[in-house]
Amino acid sequence: MMKRFFMLFTLAILVWGCNDDEDYDVVLNSSGNLLVKLVDGEGAPVADGQLMLHLPASTESLLEVLEPDEAGNVDLGTLRSGEYLIDWYVNHNGLLYTPGTYLGVQVLAGEAVEKQINIESDIHLGTLEITIINADTDELVNGAQLLIVQNAFGFDSDMPFEDIMDRGMQYTTDGEGHVSLKLPTAKSFYIYYLDGESNNYLGRQNVSPGDVREVEYEITVN
Repeated sequence: MMKRFFMLFTLAILVWGCNDDEDYDVVLNSSGNLLVKLVDGEGAPVADGQLMLHLPASTESLLEVLEPDEAGNVDLGTLRSGEYLIDWYVNHNGLLYTPGTYLGVQVLAGEAVEKQINIESDIHLGTLEITIINADTDELVNGAQLLIVQNAFGFDSDMPFEDIMDRGMQYTTDGEGHVSLKLPTAKSFYIYYLDGESNNYLGRQNVSPGDVREVEYEITVN
């Protein structure tokens, strides 16, 4: 009787041990690694920014806010397998970029996943088409000097115009009075006409991911 009891006890230990090993294997195989690389339109790394990871139904970051290294890499480490959304914002060439469309990524069990984000992809940019017209003659203005300034990084339209100039990008209209710009969708842009004597505020515009916004402004040509 004791011998039979001992055999049953030993068998129970073996069964419990096998089940424990199976559970341990499931835990190991339910995780994967995720590495994200931020690059610009030329493929150069973008290092000045931050990245957040979310579940598809959550607006709160699951991890600490992470910063890319000098190579533009953000190592998110080991994650439970499943679907995630990547949110980010970066400062590139003095402009603030954020995703026009969040990147969905699938972390697979036991695999290392690498994702590259081109911050200057069309899905994160919009196009602004500006046409300048002479208010007195209704003719298109060739050679009009425009200043485009993003409403970011503490910009204030009441700051000294010298500071606004330092923040802005200057463009010149073509023979059809036209300027076409691809801009990040993160913030709005202030538009000024520079006539050499005064600085004329024309308007404020936003762009949407992948869309084209066409605007016309009339100016007085001296």
